[in-house]
Amino acid sequence: DHDYDEIKYFKLYGQKYTWETTQQGAVGRFNPKTIETILKEIPGDTSIFKEAYLKNTSLSAAVRSYVNNLFGSEGLIVIDADDRELKMNFRSVVKEDLLSNTPKLKVDEAIARLEGLGYHPQVNPREINFFYLKGNLRSRIEKKDGEFIVVDTALRFTEDQILKKIQEEPEEFSPNVILRPLYQETILPNLAYIGGPAEVIYWLQFKGVFDHFKMPFPILMPRNFALVMDAPSTRKFEKTKLQLKDLFHEKNFLFNDWVLQNSTHNLSVGSSLESVTQIFNELELRATDIDPTLGPLVAAELKKTTRSLEKIERKLIKAEKRLHADKLRQIETLKDALFPGGNLQERSDNFLNFYQQDPMFIKKLIERFDPFDFQFNVLSYDD
Repeated sequence: DHDYDEIKYFKLYGQKYTWETTQQGAVGRFNPKTIETILKEIPGDTSIFKEAYLKNTSLSAAVRSYVNNLFGSEGLIVIDADDRELKMNFRSVVKEDLLSNTPKLKVDEAIARLEGLGYHPQVNPREINFFYLKGNLRSRIEKKDGEFIVVDTALRFTEDQILKKIQEEPEEFSPNVILRPLYQETILPNLAYIGGPAEVIYWLQFKGVFDHFKMPFPILMPRNFALVMDAPSTRKFEKTKLQLKDLFHEKNFLFNDWVLQNSTHNLSVGSSLESVTQIFNELELRATDIDPTLGPLVAAELKKTTRSLEKIERKLIKAEKRLHADKLRQIETLKDALFPGGNLQERSDNFLNFYQQDPMFIKKLIERFDPFDFQFNVLSYDD
């Protein structure tokens, strides 16, 4: 990832590990040697990552190493996009973005259409959507007073100088988040792009850019979603008598629903509320026959009585919860394990949580996932 703040930490078995470095510039060019300190603290087998991070001098090379180790046998190809020969094929895009700002115009048009459909833009384009990349420097390019400047540096280029640099040294230009999709599809055109919900909307912003540069736009598909239930969690789940869909409810709703379903007492005031409502409706008719101004009074009293009954129901449920405190704690423990911090498991837990416990984990995911099945998957271990 190009964003250091997004990749500098991960969580494993509830513990947060953070990679602190003062390195600047392109994240892929960071030296990963200092990750060794973290590797010494991590429990379990991390040999794949030790080899990747300690034998390579750049983060991008380390990532290619461990991705190849994990998925190479499945036919996955990993390339280095930060390559002079590959960027040679992108020179016309660099030139048009810097001189004509066409990508911004096309993305702005797409944003306007998406907002008209109720979607919020994931990113917003700049006039120029390239960084100047050299050594440890990766800074935005802007046009000011007829010259191209590299932000936060003394570097300045005339139009002729920048055009010469694009032609002879295209590796010194790095696309930002707006033009990265076009660049990757220029390198390896795809039939489909598979991503999360936000990523799909993000890609929809670029259809006009692809059309303008006559580049095939891939089919956009939502990726698979899943959570993993280890053996202890599976046993807890079976004891709760919950259904899988129940796990996705907010905690308080889940607890209340379980208590209502499993209590031997009648905790609902629904039938009482129906009876009271019927009585008040009759009273309202009688009152309005005598004096029409009395109707709102009766309606207001009905609201007060309804609130009182609902309060009684909440008290009944709260009292019943105390009787099932042990069971509700089991449900809460299960909920917290599968939805850490209230988030999806995949947004919190590192995959080593599962891979260290089951070396066949990736193979099982590949066997069970169907890219064309957009349901949420729950993968459970029986023992």
